[in-house]
Amino acid sequence: MVSKQEQTRLRVVQFIEAHKTQLTNWKSFTAKHFLAEGMAKSTIYRIIKRYEQQGSVARVIGSGRPAKKLTREKMTQLKRLVNHKTGVSQRSLALRFNCTQGYISRMIKRLKLRCLKRTKVPRYRDNAAKREAMKRCRKMYNLYKAVDFVIDDEKYFGLTGFQMSGNRHFYTSNKDRTPSTIATFSKKKFEPKVMLWLAISPRGITRPVLTSGRSMAVNSSTYITRCLNPCLVPFLQEKYPNGDYVFWPDKASSHYSAKTISFLESKGVNFVPKDINPTEVPQCRPIEDFFGVLARYVYARNWIAKDTEALKRRIRNCIKKIPEQTVQATSRAVRKRLLRAYRCGILSVCH
Repeated sequence: MVSKQEQTRLRVVQFIEAHKTQLTNWKSFTAKHFLAEGMAKSTIYRIIKRYEQQGSVARVIGSGRPAKKLTREKMTQLKRLVNHKTGVSQRSLALRFNCTQGYISRMIKRLKLRCLKRTKVPRYRDNAAKREAMKRCRKMYNLYKAVDFVIDDEKYFGLTGFQMSGNRHFYTSNKDRTPSTIATFSKKKFEPKVMLWLAISPRGITRPVLTSGRSMAVNSSTYITRCLNPCLVPFLQEKYPNGDYVFWPDKASSHYSAKTISFLESKGVNFVPKDINPTEVPQCRPIEDFFGVLARYVYARNWIAKDTEALKRRIRNCIKKIPEQTVQATSRAVRKRLLRAYRCGILSVCH
């Protein structure tokens, strides 16, 4: 993009070349023309001088003011200390290079280095566990090419959403005058929570199951009576009458107990066998992204629930607000992620 100064120099040169052959006093004529526009006299004659010496007004590389704080060698050293590193302190770098933290920040931007948030990923025992997860992702990708994935999961919601990125900070012109309700947040040691269960697929969302208190514990009996039988099975019968789907639960003990497997088989539910289901691959299950979107809706503008019943109502309303296209796009990402997981590695899917 051409800067404002470069545009000014080009305008002066174009004016000179248009009148130079016609006038003998083209310098003074050019100066009077641009002085009438309000341009500084020194700027005009500096452009004319550069045009006479170089034949153009293009800036010669290296003709600017030499760097004193960070020379080219020090800029290379700064890039080596910052690029692809974590735990970097700009204040420590400022002390090292004998300049200010703000100057270091500007130089990092000039080097086109971006500060990004580290991605949270599962911790695998060893490389063998990673390779095993990759193999299972490949099996799932090859086995379920012509069907939709129906994925379920549980998520816990607290009364406050202080952990959301938009609610952890506040703006102020004077911290001492900021109300305490804005500058601080309160949280009980054992805050009441609400557990949400649902399943998503490219064809929609099941009816959500919201529980609180002692009933949040999920075992095989509650999983069948509260989630699978009243919500999942009717959803599959309505949306997938031809059976072109596969149900993909995570590997929680209640999801693959003998009682749960017997129930799924009796209802004719197509599900991923436990020996194929990869271990600890939440990055391949888009329902995690869906829950993230839902949490932003629930805790928007630092919303705080008075009790668990108010939180349940809020969650139900926010599920209805999520666009259907978002659910469909999120659900269809499963096969792409499985493909990337076994081709490029399990951690390559994390974002």
